[in-house]
Amino acid sequence: MSFWVTTTAASVLGISLRIIAAKLVDPAIAAHLLAERAIDPLPRTWGIHPPNVVDQLIAFADEQGDLASLWSALDDCDLGSRDMVLFPISRPLIIVRVGAWLARRAPRRRPNVFFRFTGGELIDRPTGQTNSTTALFRLACSDLSRRRGQERVFLLADTMPLSQMLTRVCCRRAFSMPLPKHHAVPARGSSAWNTVQTVYVHLNRYSGRLTGQLNEIVRRVGMAEPSTRFIVHCRDMSGEARISLESQLASHADLLPAEQDTAEYFANISRSTMVLLAYEPGAYKISTSGVFVEAAGLGKVVVAPGATWMAEQMAKGGGVGTTFSEPTADSVVTALLQALRDSHRLGALACSLAPQVRQANSSERYIERMIALSRQKPDMQLIYQ
Repeated sequence: MSFWVTTTAASVLGISLRIIAAKLVDPAIAAHLLAERAIDPLPRTWGIHPPNVVDQLIAFADEQGDLASLWSALDDCDLGSRDMVLFPISRPLIIVRVGAWLARRAPRRRPNVFFRFTGGELIDRPTGQTNSTTALFRLACSDLSRRRGQERVFLLADTMPLSQMLTRVCCRRAFSMPLPKHHAVPARGSSAWNTVQTVYVHLNRYSGRLTGQLNEIVRRVGMAEPSTRFIVHCRDMSGEARISLESQLASHADLLPAEQDTAEYFANISRSTMVLLAYEPGAYKISTSGVFVEAAGLGKVVVAPGATWMAEQMAKGGGVGTTFSEPTADSVVTALLQALRDSHRLGALACSLAPQVRQANSSERYIERMIALSRQKPDMQLIYQ
């Protein structure tokens, strides 16, 4: 689960926050988050593709056993109609069970329940194509629509395109919400653009072909702009692949550890001039990038794939940088050199926009939107039957 709603953010808004986590969560992590480890592990059939799901989805909707520990923890909160429950992950069977749980409760004891969708629930991110789970979410929301208290359930999507897809799939209105992120801003602000040119390169499971071309990209940019430094952070990379990449980049870039704590992560981005999101575009056409928001919130120039959510954000003033049209060395080098050679102007603009990026994508803003939705009239949900 993604526990981005911090105690501090809730406290600022005068809200009492309780985080209920799975019993399997690392005790140290739970302690750091002030989370209660109370939810029993769910059976394997609760995965996103359980066997015989169509039969199970409705037939087992009123059973309580699988989630008894969750219901017990929620009952301890003594929830009422002004309270809110957020599920940072969404699964069809959980939506069905929550609908049945709400229906069993008296109206004054029905809290507002929110399910967050990030995109991966409905699409195969590398290809951008919808997956078979869309039918399960449609069934779950169809069952939900016939339940008492269903008007208190809200579907939240990280982007407008995702909310539109979710509305079509579920025949139920989904609400577009900002991406909630923690922003660790250095005390002296972000002014790296007037120092040594340093590019922070971020690789992940969606980098695809660019992982193999990174050495060529770094070499060619270094030849054109010899003073440029590179620091590379690669996630989701096997040991052998990482060793190979480290060997290739040894004389051109510093390879950061795969695992970094929050302070180290933000410190490394903060000491950079700009951030290169070395991703293929398919995974980000309707999905967000947390690294993009963090970089933009720190006032960094960002180089990202075009025709993506990140490119759209920059076009709307939610960040500053350049885009590459294809996931190739030629295209990325062109975009990087453009950003490097215009870094003084772009960096100043990025720093000026950073405060509004942080505010727009803060946990406080997310909670405020949830509060606004929970206070609206039930008929304002525009639920489609």
